[in-house]
Amino acid sequence: MAAVGEIMKTLAFQSFLAKHMHHFINLKRLSGIDYRDQAKLLWYFDQFLVNENIQEPVVTREITDRYQQSLGNLAPRYQYNRFCVVKLLCEHIAQSYPLCYVPDHLRIVEACDVHCPYIFTEADIRALLSAASALQPQKSLLPQTYQMLFGILYTTGIRIGEALALNLKDFHIEQKMLCVVAGKFRKDRWIPLHPSTSQALER
Repeated sequence: MAAVGEIMKTLAFQSFLAKHMHHFINLKRLSGIDYRDQAKLLWYFDQFLVNENIQEPVVTREITDRYQQSLGNLAPRYQYNRFCVVKLLCEHIAQSYPLCYVPDHLRIVEACDVHCPYIFTEADIRALLSAASALQPQKSLLPQTYQMLFGILYTTGIRIGEALALNLKDFHIEQKMLCVVAGKFRKDRWIPLHPSTSQALER
């Protein structure tokens, strides 16, 4: 329940649905679901209601339609994720307030132009590490920090958010391993380190 309190304090729901949102998230947490990511998606809906100054007694079709339209600048997958949690909230509210409108699932239309990732060559990486080591001021930790960050990303393949969340305790010198805590899907995992990365971290 402490985790729920932290979520509520951080997100600070302010719309006319704030009470329902709190209750909805509490039920999800009590059922054993880690609802932090979904709670953040629900917060976007709450902010929409506040910014639009919507004060309806219940959710209406007009409200959900306007919210869906406001998501038009997002990629299809992000639109779906944000709208899906709103649908679940409406289903929860409708159990006590039958007049609450429950929208249909948002149909995903995949973008035609799929982004093609850029694959860094070894020459690219060497140039990037060289540029990082040249950062000023030279006698500070800044150049070493960025050089280490890029080196870890390149040799381990972990996500940027996971790399930025690392602490010294996550580096296990004897095993030459990194422990990524609460990574994708909130799971912990061990990452073997290349000898050069391990030596650099040890320094």
